[in-house]
Order: sequence, then structure tokens, then C-alpha cells
Amino acid sequence: MGLGIYKQMKRRMEAELALEDKNTVLIMAEAVFAAFVLQLTNPFYQLFASAMGADEVAIGLISSLPAFCALFVLLPASLMMDRVKEKKKFLMTAITVCGVILPLVALSPFLGDRGYWFFIIGISVWNAPYICYTVAWQSYFSDLYPPTNRALPYSRRQMVYNAVPIFTLLACGLLLSYGCKTLESKILAYQIFFFLAFGAALLQRRMIARTELPPYIKTPEGSKQSVGQLAKDFLGAVKALKQHPKFCIFLVLLFCFYFSWQIAWPMFFLFLVTESGFNEVSKSIFDIASYVSLTMTSTWWGKRIDKNGVRGSTILGMLGCAVTPAFTVATTNFWVILAAYIFSGATAPGFQLGLFNDMLENLPEENKSLYIGIYNLVMQISNFVAPLCGVALYTRIGSVSTMRVASVLRFAAAMLFAIRFLAGKVKKNKANV
Repeated sequence: MGLGIYKQMKRRMEAELALEDKNTVLIMAEAVFAAFVLQLTNPFYQLFASAMGADEVAIGLISSLPAFCALFVLLPASLMMDRVKEKKKFLMTAITVCGVILPLVALSPFLGDRGYWFFIIGISVWNAPYICYTVAWQSYFSDLYPPTNRALPYSRRQMVYNAVPIFTLLACGLLLSYGCKTLESKILAYQIFFFLAFGAALLQRRMIARTELPPYIKTPEGSKQSVGQLAKDFLGAVKALKQHPKFCIFLVLLFCFYFSWQIAWPMFFLFLVTESGFNEVSKSIFDIASYVSLTMTSTWWGKRIDKNGVRGSTILGMLGCAVTPAFTVATTNFWVILAAYIFSGATAPGFQLGLFNDMLENLPEENKSLYIGIYNLVMQISNFVAPLCGVALYTRIGSVSTMRVASVLRFAAAMLFAIRFLAGKVKKNKANV
């Protein structure tokens, strides 16, 4: 009897955690290693370069050059994805290339006083295969699961993906603050982080290798095409966008929201650290609290999307996102700001999971990977432009006013999504009459 109860409890737990699905377990594990690759490297780009003697111009290029490289790679990589014979093999290759580049750029300090230029160019080049990985993963994920069963596995993946920074931010921060007393020891620590990221990439690749496409997915034949033919196919696919007005409307609204979201990104650091006097430790505590909140609510949002649909949850998440900037600058009280970060983390999965699933719902089947690339391109353009606009606005009206403007813009973007949602409901009701 006791064994029977144990088996029932085990089956119930497996069903609750989606562990009965091998692919879900594997993409969750892949997310852990993918997060380690990013969290052991990306947060330390500027610190690593600065420790090697990089000046202000070089530090600024760390933010702009990778995004600039991505703009040139996104669409060709997306077009290629629709023509490769095996998406999984392409995805694994992209992961491998990303992993190999990391220990190479970690050797930059051995190149002398100007070694930081090798590092900056290296991480910019790294962004090219990483963009290929992003497009390939999204396309491969859309094949792993049918449209009606994507929200929960994706929310599971995001849950574990966002849990990793909770530990890496704390562990790496403590090591750099208390374990590394000299500049040389900090440079060595950064190098170790990059080599550990290489190891994580190898494990990430192994997890993808073990996934299996469902039997109803047919592998494309794959064909070699000339550059001219690829360019012709690309132009044809872009022209064909007008045949998919729902996807076009989604892209326009996506840019409006992402611009309103990203315009405030530099302001959180400027307001908290530069103007309000919080140190890096306090900022790390805020970030960790946000990640904890995000991790704990991801599954709830995924279930809500599964039950009630994508668009309503997206709008709710966006409204929470709209409140955050104004909430953060309302006071310099530590606990109020901590509450703002927790609230931000709790509502973020709503629009993050919602927008991705919204994109998949509106995604045309032909040239699917190319259109996923266009979706990512819209976000990359916003990522390049919005923070610059935020800083420009900051120089004129200050961080507090800029954050309030960001809240207004986010609310306006959420209303645009709400109008689309209501218009769709009215159209559906008329069709059912």
C-alpha cells in the first residue's frame, strides 16, 4: 500500500513538473547551461575590459558593437534555417562555436596593453554565432511542440533559466569583492569564468543532442543555393509579409513595447547607483530579488497562458512593467525599491512568455525561420536605439523624469496590445453570429 501511494505521488509530481516529457526535461537542462554561459561572461564584459586598461570609448563599444554585428547576421541566418537539412545539427554547431570563442577571448590579457581590443572584437564576433543559436533554438522549439502545447514547456525553461543568475550574481560578486584583492587576481577570476562558460556550452550542446523531434515533423530535404538565389528568396519572403497582416501588426506593436521597455534600462543604474548612492552590493540584491520573483512566478504565468490564452496575460504583464519605472523612482527607501524589483520580476513572465507565444501563434508557416529572424531583428533594433534615446533624454530631464516618461510609454504600448485584443474579440464574435 505504501509503495502504491509513493507511485501515485511520483506520477502526480511528474505530471505537475512536466517531467514525463523527455524533451521538456532536456530543454530545462539546456536552459541551465545556456544561462551559465551568459551569466559567467556577459555581466563582466565591461569590468574585464576595464581591468585590461580599456578607455571610455572602448567601454562604450562593448554595448554597441555586438548589437551592430547582430543586425547583419540575423536575417541571413534565419533564411538559412529554413533550408538546412537538420535544424538540430545547425543548433548544436552554433552552440559549439559560441563555446570555443569564449576561452579564446579570455586570453586577451596575454596580448599586452591593447589586448582589450582583441577582447572587444572577440565578444562582438561571438554575438554572430549566438544570434544563429537564438534563431535556430526558437525554430527548433516550434518543431518540438505543437502550437497548443508550447506555453508550459517554455515557461518551465524560462523558470530555470532565470534561476541561474540568482546564484551566479551572488557567488561571482562575493568572489570578486572578497576573494580577489588585486587587479591581477580579478583578471584571473574573469578568465576562469570564461573557461567555465566553455564547459557549460559543451554540456548545453549535449542536452540539445538528446532531444528528439516528434514523428509528425518531417525533415526538409535541404539544398545548396547560390548567394543570388538566397537574396532573391529573402526579398520574396519580405514582400510576402503583406500577405500576413496579423504578423505585421504584431511586429509594429512589438517594437513599440520593446522601445518603451528598453528606454529605461540605463536609468535603473544611473538612478540607484549614480544619484541615490546605493552601492553595487545593494544593486545586486535588487537584481537577485527580481530574479527570484521571476523564477517563482514563471510556471504560474505559463499555466495561465495555457488556460486563458496569450494576449490577456501579455497585457497584464505589460501593465505591471509600466508601473515599475515610476514605482522605482518614487523614493530612495531601500525597502520600497526592493518591493518595486520584486513586483517587476513577478509580472515580467507575463509579457516575456506572452510575446514569444504570441509570435508563434501569428507566425506564417512558409519561411518560418526567416520570420522568426525578423521578430528578433525588431528587438535588436530597439535594443540598439532605445537605450541611446533613454540616455539622451536623461541628459535633458534627469533620471526621475525619464523613468516616468518610460512608464507612460509602456502603458501606451500595453493599450495598443489591449486594442488589438479587443478588436480580435469583436471580430470573432461577429464571425460566430
